[in-house]
Amino acid sequence: MDYAYREKELKLFWFFLNERHRIWVRRKNNARWPWTRDKVLGEFKFTNVFRQLDRVTEAWTDRWCRLLHMGKNMKDGDILFHLCMFRFFNWPETYDALYFNLKPRWNLAKAISLLRIRKEVDFEQIFTGAYIITSGGRKDPKHEVICEALDDLYKVRHKMAKRIVRSASMEQSVEIMQEINTVGPFIA
Repeated sequence: MDYAYREKELKLFWFFLNERHRIWVRRKNNARWPWTRDKVLGEFKFTNVFRQLDRVTEAWTDRWCRLLHMGKNMKDGDILFHLCMFRFFNWPETYDALYFNLKPRWNLAKAISLLRIRKEVDFEQIFTGAYIITSGGRKDPKHEVICEALDDLYKVRHKMAKRIVRSASMEQSVEIMQEINTVGPFIA
């Protein structure tokens, strides 16, 4: 494959990155719409240039700082578990429902029941469509599969967190995370 320097493509790439971020800045600062003159960027949705600026990551950061008090009195395994619970559903309100209704300990049956009621009785959304979380090929309801994966993680969270902290590289950390059922490379 030819990886020769291509000035035209590189300029287009940098334009896209800069303009996409300018759109985020304008929107965040309540600037008047349209936030760009670029037809494609104006009509279609694209991820943020910086992951930490997406809505759900900002929601996690807010909850992390405000609700979890920067991990105060939490071990690395507990932090790992909460982060995974947040990201598996990737819908802040689902995390809040689980967090506030399952204190002080994770309870698989209660979590499944809570989410079933939110979905089937209250007609609440429990997942986001931002990225794909699979049910591992199982026919069971997706929220049950995810809760079971969280239950498995809860049992080994402290050992897994130690392995991640001690890992030699980010690549090794990603491999360890992928040992959790339903976690693929993107989530890891």
